[in-house]
Amino acid sequence: MSTPLNTQAFDLQRAIINERSYFDPFYNATSQPLKQALAAGSVTWDTRLLIADLGDQPLILVTHQMVYHHIAQGETNGIPWLASFCLLCNSGTLFSSLVDGVPHQFWDGGFYNAMTLLTDTETKSLWNHMTGECLHGTLVGKHLTQLSTFRHTSVKQVLDTMPDAQIIVSRLDAEQQATADHYDAIRQQAQPQFSNNMLRTLGTDDLRLPRLDMGLGVVVGNTARYYPFMRVNAADNALIDTIEGQQLLVYVDPETNSLRALLTEATSLRWSREQLILDTGDYLADALLYTRTGTVMKQQHPTQWLVRWYGFALMFPGCEVYST
Repeated sequence: MSTPLNTQAFDLQRAIINERSYFDPFYNATSQPLKQALAAGSVTWDTRLLIADLGDQPLILVTHQMVYHHIAQGETNGIPWLASFCLLCNSGTLFSSLVDGVPHQFWDGGFYNAMTLLTDTETKSLWNHMTGECLHGTLVGKHLTQLSTFRHTSVKQVLDTMPDAQIIVSRLDAEQQATADHYDAIRQQAQPQFSNNMLRTLGTDDLRLPRLDMGLGVVVGNTARYYPFMRVNAADNALIDTIEGQQLLVYVDPETNSLRALLTEATSLRWSREQLILDTGDYLADALLYTRTGTVMKQQHPTQWLVRWYGFALMFPGCEVYST
């Protein structure tokens, strides 16, 4: 099935446009050793994190802080990057911040389809926070280069698997912290209530699933497929599917209770306590993929978002929905 990115025309009349940033983007973000941040009390073992692949190393942010900032920007190993996170749909994406080779600065420009809009400071153009497409303004038709998408993890899981990991931590003052607490509580609700103004930004609902259903949206090639959390639960929290001729492992991570996907050559699986044993002899344990001899393997992550149904369905109209 072909699902071009964002096939629906942008309707400016439905958008909420902010003339300024309301959530203080986190600019000039720099990293520090995660162990150091833990020792300083900046994070705890249970702190939830967002992790994305940036070249050969991960880029790690604090979920709670990104709920407040919406946007973070920095440069790592010479790569200027832009991280976006939407507390309503729950999805986050990592882009290059270059437009035609020129660095641009972004902020939370409003909402469309009940999802965050990005605005660049240089031209005030509006950008899609998941696909990186410029929707309106002088740069319409341009696309930010997508570097990766964010997966959900925790401090404990990262340190167990990557003891030398670096993390990016911002400093929220008391008022900002209270705002982050408020919105993060909304984000974690099963059925958050959208305001009338937010509802007016929505396009036509895809009624195949409830609007606020949570699941994993995966894009491989020209196929966009949504895996409802409850259907993965019903498959004993792990399944192997075929997408664009490739085998895809979708599972619920026992440590964080979040959905994840990786490409695999396996065709069947079974649980052994909290280890996921694949018929190739490889196995998944504590978020690491091992060969049958115990060597850690590099995981291949497709584009994926832990996202509410409305967000994925509006982003990829007519997307497939996994069913047994």
